Amino acid sequence: MPSLSWTPVWTVLLAIGAIGVACVLWGVLVERFWYRVRRYRVAILPAATGPDRLTVLHLSDLHFVRSDPRFKDLLRRTGLPGD
Repeated sequence: MPSLSWTPVWTVLLAIGAIGVACVLWGVLVERFWYRVRRYRVAILPAATGPDRLTVLHLSDLHFVRSDPRFKDLLRRTGLPGD
């Protein structure tokens, strides 16, 4: 029967596990509240051929519930109509 003594393999496995736990905690406790509104002015449409204004709302990696006041505030800050 092989010995279960501490070896470099166990050290590497423990380090990988600790990094994984740290990443999950970061995502759950920190990043889920990092909502942000970014506005860019990009001159890509010639003035004579397109509308005066084009609005694009890009929601990425979105996980929310309706009762989340922070997300509701983000949607309010976009200035787009809706509830």
